[in-house]
Amino acid sequence: MSIHRGMKSVSALAISLVVTLGTGIAPAHAGVVTSPMPAVASQPLNAPALSSSDIRDIKQYTKWILEDIKALDERVGDGIGMSTRLTMLAGNYRDLLASGVPPKAKASNYKARVATLANFAAQASDEYGNGDETSGAARYMVIRKQTGPVLTMINKGLGTKYRLPGFAGETATTPTPSATPAGLSASDIDGIKTYADRVVRDITELDIRVQDGIGMSTRLGMLAGDYSNLLNAAVPTGADPATYKARCQTLADFANKAADDYSYGDGIAGSAKYAVIRQETVPLLAAINAGLGTTYALP
Repeated sequence: MSIHRGMKSVSALAISLVVTLGTGIAPAHAGVVTSPMPAVASQPLNAPALSSSDIRDIKQYTKWILEDIKALDERVGDGIGMSTRLTMLAGNYRDLLASGVPPKAKASNYKARVATLANFAAQASDEYGNGDETSGAARYMVIRKQTGPVLTMINKGLGTKYRLPGFAGETATTPTPSATPAGLSASDIDGIKTYADRVVRDITELDIRVQDGIGMSTRLGMLAGDYSNLLNAAVPTGADPATYKARCQTLADFANKAADDYSYGDGIAGSAKYAVIRQETVPLLAAINAGLGTTYALP
């Protein structure tokens, strides 16, 4: 496979996946958030062996991704050139995706993460291009954090030692967020609690149904609505509004996508998206707990 570096055209559709989203972090039962999903019989755990050229390509694109992230770290404070560099980053994630799966990595997990990162980078590029630097910066922080597990899989499979460049601190270089509310009214608090309760209830029910897929589409549609309602409700005290709202919106989008997968009969893609949803709900509940003094937790 030849290596070529160049900016590629990327979609402006939010959270649109370029490949079937595979398993990220599995639905956690018994309180374990990071346990892998049960293997699907028809889906191999590991990818086929790679050729020397595939290995070379994985290493090259990984190096370019790290170069992009280092450059983006330097620019995220003022936003200059972020859109162009994020487009380059999206292209490098896409090329990495096309270069094969590292040995020892579960193909669905690896492909899901890289594909999602590519689309997040494209979306962040669009946000910067449209002048929404706060949303773009918040999305970039998610991209940066979620690149870590991909590097871990590559290192484990290829014996490399890739790591993210040092970063003084996410909040130190992020554009100043809009003011966090100093206090919430009783109705604001009640609204947040109502929808947080529903999110936990829906996920508890989805955990039971994810193995056979029965009723998943309907319940995921309900979950998407609850995330959207949280998005439109007040922001918990102490939470960064941009980050909090970006997470609510992303979770709503993913839940709708997963509902569509199940309705089309693609349970593997749907369950994989649900795994990501479940993982990313944990920090959302943590923000609510910190702001309201609640103790929401996934089962």
